[in-house]
Amino acid sequence: MDIDVLRVSGETEWKRLEQLTRQRSLSGDEIDEFDRLYRSTTTDLARSHAQPDPDVIAELSRILSPRAGVSPAGTGGCPETVIARFFTVSLPLTLYRIRWVIVAVMAAFIAIAGVQAHYLMSHPDVMNELGTPEALKYYAQSAFVEYYHQDTNAEFGLSVSGQQCLDRSGGCGHGSRASTR
Repeated sequence: MDIDVLRVSGETEWKRLEQLTRQRSLSGDEIDEFDRLYRSTTTDLARSHAQPDPDVIAELSRILSPRAGVSPAGTGGCPETVIARFFTVSLPLTLYRIRWVIVAVMAAFIAIAGVQAHYLMSHPDVMNELGTPEALKYYAQSAFVEYYHQDTNAEFGLSVSGQQCLDRSGGCGHGSRASTR
């Protein structure tokens, strides 16, 4: 390709791309235009290497340089800023947007628990099927606590994760102790 033809045919697009890179914010249509022009200009830069013209290469490199402040892809910024933005903006905004779903699910669970508690309290025979009062008291005060305190926290965590691994794959392969709990 003739370098002069490339310069003439791409000059208006290059100027428009340069204008877009100087803008602080872009509308949706401008973002689409920026993306199209960016791709076109990078193609022009690749073509200019076939017949090297230092002026065209320098001009296109300047327009496409990261110092222009706009890039068609990526999050931009340092990871700390991106993480901070996630926890201070993105996550709260997402939770706010789904707040009614969260409230509905919470209300459904509370209603189900309330119906179950009312049923158990109003039907003593069903409550007795859970166990004798002495057995239920022993379970609540002793057996439940013993289950969680018979191992150290680390041992208990390993036994639970080991059991989950066995449940999923039929064997862990990393030798963690699986409990029969």
